[in-house]
Amino acid sequence: QIDEHALIRQLGFLPGNAVCVAARSDRVPDILKTSDPVPIVLKLYPLALREPYAGGRKDGRKFKSRKRGPTTEQQADDEKKSMLLEPFPTLYWLTHPLLKTLVSKLELGKDFNSKVLEQRLLRDAEALESMNKAHSEYGIERKDLLTPADAIMLESKGWTDSLGVARGVAGIRRPHSIKCLHAHLAHHLSGGRGSEYNIVGKWVLEEIERIVRDKESEKKTETAG
Repeated sequence: QIDEHALIRQLGFLPGNAVCVAARSDRVPDILKTSDPVPIVLKLYPLALREPYAGGRKDGRKFKSRKRGPTTEQQADDEKKSMLLEPFPTLYWLTHPLLKTLVSKLELGKDFNSKVLEQRLLRDAEALESMNKAHSEYGIERKDLLTPADAIMLESKGWTDSLGVARGVAGIRRPHSIKCLHAHLAHHLSGGRGSEYNIVGKWVLEEIERIVRDKESEKKTETAG
């Protein structure tokens, strides 16, 4: 119950395919200095119910944003009937607002974004091999999480490729590709299968820790001055 409230404060809603909290703030003590460990990574089930987007804008959106606020039991039943089931290849979500903001700044910057790290991977054979292992283990964990009934349903709908073991972190096909730094950091912090091999997540964590240290050092210098 406490985790649910914390996640709703962080995300604005509780994902319907949430499985459990995979990591807490005590995993990153140099970044989040909290007295009580709060959720930072959420584990998700590989299938999710989403509400179709029926807006008039041609913005490429297939699903509309999740509604927030209370609903009656009848409204909840009606909404569930209208929802669509879809594959959800991302197993781990970064949930803490500060961590998400710090990673977003990296992605928007020029020195540590996805493209820069992809080039770094291609120049480092050992790092690329580590990511191969991370993607492989991620895909296996996602497949193993499915219930037997859902595995059969995936085959009947022709969705096996969407959640196949060949698809790694966040559904990536190519091990040198980086889809989202948030997803890599979430996997690295999760402690799940292959998390220790996610070198991209490790790089991101180290860079964020460096940024936080530098800011704290600057504050101390200003205070001393």
